[in-house]
Amino acid sequence: MKTHTPTPEVMMKRVVRYRDLKPVKDQFMEKDGIPAGAYAAIAADRTFILMGPKGLLSATGEDPPVIGGDGGEVFTLNIATCPPGNGSPLHAHHYTCETFFCLNGRFKVCWGDRGEHNIILEPFDMIAVPPGVTRNFTNVSDAEASLLVTVQGNRDRFRDVDNIPEVAERVEREFGPEVRRKIEQKGLTFTAGLDIPLPIDKGSTVGIAC
Repeated sequence: MKTHTPTPEVMMKRVVRYRDLKPVKDQFMEKDGIPAGAYAAIAADRTFILMGPKGLLSATGEDPPVIGGDGGEVFTLNIATCPPGNGSPLHAHHYTCETFFCLNGRFKVCWGDRGEHNIILEPFDMIAVPPGVTRNFTNVSDAEASLLVTVQGNRDRFRDVDNIPEVAERVEREFGPEVRRKIEQKGLTFTAGLDIPLPIDKGSTVGIAC
């Protein structure tokens, strides 16, 4: 199915750098003069808002760093753990929003039909990828590392993972056409970037991190 490629400038508005975040307790002190100790008495020592819908302000009244989190009625939480050099192939989620949060190590997240743009996520950095954008992730650290992956959308459109055609060619080459057919029967497709309608399987399915 046809995809689109946001510019790096647009995607940077969907990135959170942990080093740039300020704990809520510090914001309370700066904005209202409420001591950090007083905030710590009612909450965890350090809390950060990363993403929220437009118009839904943080506890101290600011917009969140990334406007999002309103991409559908349900969401799933996934952990993707990868050895060095491992990750996902280029793929798109056409109707769901996928957010990558680096738990440890370093991950390269690429986007564009050929993965022509990329960003490196350090621990606790985050990027929210909008629907209809081809993306992948790769562990570029020297040890096993993990991403927390959130997939959000409407219940009847979770089966929307669409790989680039080259992934199908690799599957057939290494495992044969029957394995490809079995994968497609699970609801995964291989038309990302092509001007081909994506079949939608109505019904409750699980949003997966690919």
